[in-house]
Amino acid sequence: MGAVGEGGAGAMGGGTAGTGTAGTGTSGGATGMAGAVNPPTHPDFSPACFLFTTVLGEEILKGASCTSADPQLCYRPCGPNQVGWKTETCTAGVYAEGDCTFPADGEYSCYAIPDEIDVVTCGLTAPPAATDPCEAPLCTTCNYDGFYEDTGSNVKEGYCVCRTPDIGGVRRWTCASADAWPCPLNQGC
Repeated sequence: MGAVGEGGAGAMGGGTAGTGTAGTGTSGGATGMAGAVNPPTHPDFSPACFLFTTVLGEEILKGASCTSADPQLCYRPCGPNQVGWKTETCTAGVYAEGDCTFPADGEYSCYAIPDEIDVVTCGLTAPPAATDPCEAPLCTTCNYDGFYEDTGSNVKEGYCVCRTPDIGGVRRWTCASADAWPCPLNQGC
């Protein structure tokens, strides 16, 4: 995923903000390299990269070095609330990343994109920043002039939704680029 903070699991999973990734809407999930809570594994996107490290003990992610002794293919969570998965493939000594795809058995109605984003309802005067606190109604897709800010402070085209409260009672944005958003292409949108 590279930039943490663009996900968490479950259709509107709450969870911990930790390093920026959200926890799951269900119990379970493994703790990844950065201490973030990962979503439950999915049989169609297995094995999950967060279950492994390289032989050098490094996290498996885009651009990380790999050898023939390392996992050659695994899946990383992606998308808002980490509801999607993308491949990490060891190619020519580095991990190359695939597109974010979404399980066919997922329910994505909370990520429907409205004809027009209501920035007042979203409470925005600037692009929402992934993992920043928010108060937008649940299942309200938000951005500002088509953009959000990732955890690296990069402005990207895409969307955010405000998660359910974390363990401390704080709601935070979970965001993803337009090409890593489950709607409008998936069922349930």
